[in-house]
Amino acid sequence: MNERMSELLSEDLATYMVDDILQEAKIKKVIGIYPGRFQPAGIHHYKTYKWLDGKFDKAYVATSDKTDSTKSPLNFKEKKMIWTKHKVKNVVKVKNPYVCEELLKKYDPNTTAVVYIFGEKDAGRLKTTKADGTPAYYQSYEENKKDLKPYAEHGYFIVAPHVSIKVLGKEVSGTRIRDLLGSPKHDKMTKTRAFEELFGWYDEKIFKYLTDKFATLFENEELFESFLYKYSNFETFVDNIPDILNEISAIGPMGINMVDDGPSMFYPGKSYEGYTNKRAQQLGYDLLDYVVGKHGLGRNADYREWGKYTGPVPAVSFYPAGDIDSKTPMNQIDTDASKTAHQQWVGFINGVAETAGYKLVDFLGSEKSIRTKDEHGDEDVNGNVLDTQKAEDGDEIDKGVDGHAIKESKLISEGGAAGHMSHPFDDKDLTFADLKEMIRRSLAGELNVEKEVTEKLDGQNLMFSWKDGKLVSARNQGHLKNAGANAPDVTAFESIFADRPDNIRDAFVSAVKDLESAISKLSDAQKNKVFKEGERFMNIEVMTPATQNVIPQNVDMLVFHGTQAYDSAGKAVSVDSDGNDITSELKDSARMLSGMLKQINADVQSRYSLNAPIVVELPKSKTFGDSFKKYSAMLDKLKKEFKLKDNDKVMKYHDAWWRNLLNKQQSKLKEIFPAKVYEALIGRWAYNDKSNKITTIRMDLSEQPKLKDWVNKFEKEDIVKQFETNMWPFQFIFLKLGAEVLQNVKGFVAAGGSDDIAKALDAHTKTLKAKKISSVESPDKFKKDIAKLFKNLDRLTAIGGSKVIAPSEGVVFQYKGGTYKLTGTFAPINQIMGIMRF
Repeated sequence: MNERMSELLSEDLATYMVDDILQEAKIKKVIGIYPGRFQPAGIHHYKTYKWLDGKFDKAYVATSDKTDSTKSPLNFKEKKMIWTKHKVKNVVKVKNPYVCEELLKKYDPNTTAVVYIFGEKDAGRLKTTKADGTPAYYQSYEENKKDLKPYAEHGYFIVAPHVSIKVLGKEVSGTRIRDLLGSPKHDKMTKTRAFEELFGWYDEKIFKYLTDKFATLFENEELFESFLYKYSNFETFVDNIPDILNEISAIGPMGINMVDDGPSMFYPGKSYEGYTNKRAQQLGYDLLDYVVGKHGLGRNADYREWGKYTGPVPAVSFYPAGDIDSKTPMNQIDTDASKTAHQQWVGFINGVAETAGYKLVDFLGSEKSIRTKDEHGDEDVNGNVLDTQKAEDGDEIDKGVDGHAIKESKLISEGGAAGHMSHPFDDKDLTFADLKEMIRRSLAGELNVEKEVTEKLDGQNLMFSWKDGKLVSARNQGHLKNAGANAPDVTAFESIFADRPDNIRDAFVSAVKDLESAISKLSDAQKNKVFKEGERFMNIEVMTPATQNVIPQNVDMLVFHGTQAYDSAGKAVSVDSDGNDITSELKDSARMLSGMLKQINADVQSRYSLNAPIVVELPKSKTFGDSFKKYSAMLDKLKKEFKLKDNDKVMKYHDAWWRNLLNKQQSKLKEIFPAKVYEALIGRWAYNDKSNKITTIRMDLSEQPKLKDWVNKFEKEDIVKQFETNMWPFQFIFLKLGAEVLQNVKGFVAAGGSDDIAKALDAHTKTLKAKKISSVESPDKFKKDIAKLFKNLDRLTAIGGSKVIAPSEGVVFQYKGGTYKLTGTFAPINQIMGIMRF
């Protein structure tokens, strides 16, 4: 008995050992996969990958090449570029990052186990049991790590360790990163800091690439947001859609027949053109163009366009209409494959959604319309792609008004290639210590420690380049495309300005003629060094008494502000075709060109002298000690308001200020903002983050009617006033500082002195005050203008009044690589002088 029992135990043990050995031999390799969109991959993603790589035999990053214009702008090559900079080589392209067939087929399906890493939220969504109770494909790694099955049988998931990372003081998300790097509301310094904190390194080429790429995400956002703001009752319309649909479903037989037909059923031949033109005239408009019919072929023979899709206009559907295997007069799309038709529709409707700021996530079973026999159809819709850029090519940047300053635009920014010049109070990423140091340097005469201090001129901007042996100018983005291929030369420029006021026409035409005369004397090598045959445009400021604005001028002068390089699409770039950073080269081009012209005595022409930025001297204030204490105390008072410290960013003050405003409303109205709405309002108002849509905020306040009404009223009536209230304490400090410092500056180019500006201001103010409401065309505008007048008079008085007016707009200086301006009294005076002037 004992002997038999011993034999049985031995057999069982042997069987167990063999099974165990076979199991161990079965799984020879365990690979970890980190799937995701990575738009873009920050340092937190890198740390997660390194953790995964240290846990398994080999680790991979898996991502697709799929892109869209809202949340996934980066393609695979661009994502891999960033991962490579993180020094991660195992990055693979797959169609579906959560299946990874392309990667797994390289491994033996019977001896390789695969573990996917997910965030806690995504991992919690995975079902490990099927509806019938059997194990699903995905199983927990932690629960099965001692008995792993090959990937042909099961895949495993593991929860990623939480890697906390803050960028500019806030937790990151893909949306926030794309906003920080792409939104036009953030200046370059803010974007640079965000980039460094996100990635843990800085690469100028990648920085420029990503900021340009993400900037495209914001092209339509402002338009859509302004539409929703203007038409606030649009929300009510959306709520009524079910009733509208019910009404449509009740249309009689005739209506159904009409709905089933295409546009040519309603407006055959040319009747549509005549009908719409008549309607436009009745509304007081002129019909300028049609969406289609631009090729002169007639509307019914032409194509519609939306994004990448083009197709004949009259077609009612992407599918073959009418009877199967036949065509009808209403269907001109040449396709018989239903899968192709469905793909064309998906592409088209995605474009519609993205243009409106949405993303379609579910097509509600529309793929069922694909017939099985056509499943692999690959026919394309034929049609010529239209040039969607033609409309914008004709848009002028700005014409200027009656001899006054031409408004700066996205194309012509202050300082040209030197970058946008902010007031110190505009840069909320500066710390209180930074502001104090700026104040100290201003009063100590040390603003030039990083770069020479130059005068901020009150002139008009112009951009020009040299191409094909002649000077060309840029008046819109279309002129910058393809190395200035369509930029007007001097003769064309003169035609453009032919109908302008005499002073504007003469000033600008003389400027381009003098520029061409001077630059033509340079060698070809010198011209190419500055302009690269139209790839770079110089930004200059036209200074002449004929077009003076606020500051009197008695000189005719053109002041160079540096060049800007542009790619073939007319977008500004800071790297050359080889990827080399050319920022310094662009900034230095103004002085270089000025030096070249002086060297050959070509810097003085028929009307204008040609100059580099005007360097001024800023001596130490005679009241340095007292003044520094005064302005520091003002900052300390603001700092103490919310218990802040010197090393806190100014943004922290503004964040706290807006939270205080919301808290007061909660107490007053006895309702509490949902946490999500509270943070959305802070993002929208404190950070100017318009991705926090007001329409969404309204809907999320359905259970807080008092707060909802307050938010609606605030957005429409009070927002501008509150922004001014929030900013004024900082504006007051630096405008008053500027007024004091500018009194001591030597080297301004202005003709008259402060007295001339004060006299002009006094005369204009008296004229405005003497006007009667009955004498103006728009009483409402008159009331706003008078309110604006007194507001700016109060501001001027607060910072010192007419006795501290300086004969200049201000000075420009560098601080920690950023470009800033100090202006003093110019800001309120410019506002006053612009009232009822044009």
